[in-house]
Amino acid sequence: MFVLLVAALLATAQAVEFHLQNNEPGPVWVGIQGNPEHTHLSNGGLILDQGQGVVLQAEDNWAGRFWGRTWCDPATNHCQTGDCGNKIECAGAGGTPPASLAEITLKGWGDLDYYDISLVDGFNMRIAVSGFVVNFDSSLTFVSDSSNPLMETEMVANTVANVVNALLISTTTALVN
Repeated sequence: MFVLLVAALLATAQAVEFHLQNNEPGPVWVGIQGNPEHTHLSNGGLILDQGQGVVLQAEDNWAGRFWGRTWCDPATNHCQTGDCGNKIECAGAGGTPPASLAEITLKGWGDLDYYDISLVDGFNMRIAVSGFVVNFDSSLTFVSDSSNPLMETEMVANTVANVVNALLISTTTALVN
């Protein structure tokens, strides 16, 4: 099972660290898009090899989205789901549907940190969000899946042998759903 761990840790009063870790047996292409007026961390994308992790720094009021890009071809930089224009660094471009989104707003309304799981662009992997740093545990309850009977089938990415990828987002800050 694919696991991408994104943990927001308060490093200083002015910065947040996002820890991304690939626990999948192969490479993972990550899409990152900052909201308007916010940085596209790592210029919007990166590849994590099996077992590889990376720490990204962001302002403590960062807002944006993360998504996993699946079935990516290194020769063309094209991904079957979540593609952002045949490039590794999305540089502000969003993912092409289907793409499950994890959206995070730090220091939003009421100076609170918020997250949401969005399937508005379809479903290509399960996503879990936790309000604290956790290690991946298969007993976690996933908050999005493709079982929604109202979701159009063309917006759902079919997986091989019913193996569904998962994106785990966790943070040490208190998140409001």
